[in-house]
Amino acid sequence: SQVTFGLSLVAVGMAVAVSVVSGLVCASGALVPLLVMNPSALFQTRGIFLLCSMPILLAGLGIYAVAGRLREKEQASRNAGLAVPVKNFKVGLALCIFTGVISSAFNLGFAFSGDIIRKSMESGALAATAGYSVWCLVLGAGFLPNILYCIYLLYHNHTFSMFQQRGWLKEMLLPVLMAVVWLSGLFLYGWGATLVGVYGTSIGFTLFMAMSVVSATLLGILTGEWDSTSRRSRQLLAAGVAVILVSVAVLNLGGLFS
Repeated sequence: SQVTFGLSLVAVGMAVAVSVVSGLVCASGALVPLLVMNPSALFQTRGIFLLCSMPILLAGLGIYAVAGRLREKEQASRNAGLAVPVKNFKVGLALCIFTGVISSAFNLGFAFSGDIIRKSMESGALAATAGYSVWCLVLGAGFLPNILYCIYLLYHNHTFSMFQQRGWLKEMLLPVLMAVVWLSGLFLYGWGATLVGVYGTSIGFTLFMAMSVVSATLLGILTGEWDSTSRRSRQLLAAGVAVILVSVAVLNLGGLFS
């Protein structure tokens, strides 16, 4: 799914790809575990608040997509010679939908791994760390297509020589750091989801995805991604983030009234 996500970015641009993929990942990754393992929980207080938060989150992602698309157009007009042309939109949107559905598999793998977690705990693992055995399987399987596609691109584009250029080690360390930060967040999500119980892989995953979008947006602002954009673009961005935060608040209200 990471391979097709990269292709989606080229085909439809960052804003549309991130919004469509995040929305579908959140919807399928949060609802499927609850529907399969405990469908009656959807009609309890927390389940109802989860259902109420989903359309609010999707609306926030939609506003974010509009803001991001407007930003891309504005920045492209100022850097016409550097802009990457958007390719076939229908193909790109199909890739986004495929990626969004398939990308939820890592949460589904964690949600349906009760037997593996129990075996880990029987072997001496703590409740907080028993999920590590699941992540090894899920992320290990996802690693294979990604590394194979990277090797293919290196051969196809004849870019192996770039590893001999000056500064290549620094460029390699940056994705390694990114992987460490992302995996740390994933492990913390797994820990929290285990402690929450039946709603962990649904409510917890929705919070995880929502806050990922919000934090990525804030970091993008700090690093200058929204420089040279209009006031309207920034207002739409603020509105999108605000709506996403409202969805998070609605989701958490379920804990107060349950």
